[in-house]
Amino acid sequence: MFHRRHRSTWSTQTENWLSNVLNPPQQRFLFGGCGRRIKALAKADGANRTAVWRQHPNDVTMIACDPWEAGRESMHEFPPKFAYLLATSVGAGLSPIWPGTAGAMVGVAVAAALIPASPWLTVLAYAALFAVGVWASSHVISRTGTEDPQIVVIDETFGAAATLSMLPIDPLWWAAGFLAFRFFDVVKPWPIRIMHDKVRGGAGIMLDDAAAAVVAGALLLLLNGLINHLP
Repeated sequence: MFHRRHRSTWSTQTENWLSNVLNPPQQRFLFGGCGRRIKALAKADGANRTAVWRQHPNDVTMIACDPWEAGRESMHEFPPKFAYLLATSVGAGLSPIWPGTAGAMVGVAVAAALIPASPWLTVLAYAALFAVGVWASSHVISRTGTEDPQIVVIDETFGAAATLSMLPIDPLWWAAGFLAFRFFDVVKPWPIRIMHDKVRGGAGIMLDDAAAAVVAGALLLLLNGLINHLP
């Protein structure tokens, strides 16, 4: 008699547990994309939801981790993270000291990588880098709410690389080009200042560094021509 009552009690508890799992009652659940964006729900309707369940450490709250929701959130978060990665020149903009110079150093590597490329391929590469810089910078501006975030250094990367690609492949000329670009980028004399003040958004961030690259490269090319014409 006792064995039958004990088995009946165990069966009832098992059925209640399965019922709670398949069709949760009014419990407090946390539902989100694998913990990335968790929302507290007063009621959880899990009868028609495919979810992976795991017990929360406090043994009261359950965590519902929906793989489809996780996939959607991952796809939604990918563009901003990718934009930050590009805008910071793969993390150079996160440097605690001189982030702009760190981004320009990445530009030296870009210019060195483009040495074997043909002139047309080099132009296409810089056009693509400029367009990517506008997109990534605009994305970071919209997320941070600042007009010219300090972490955005893809403009310095573009400007330094473009300056060096104009010059003879020589360590001295490249050092001069690097310093000249940084000077015009920081001081921003006319007409670079116009680009900086009049054009807003990602385009403005990229254009003033492009102007600094043109001015620095043109002056150094003039200097190179004068040197070559000396007796």
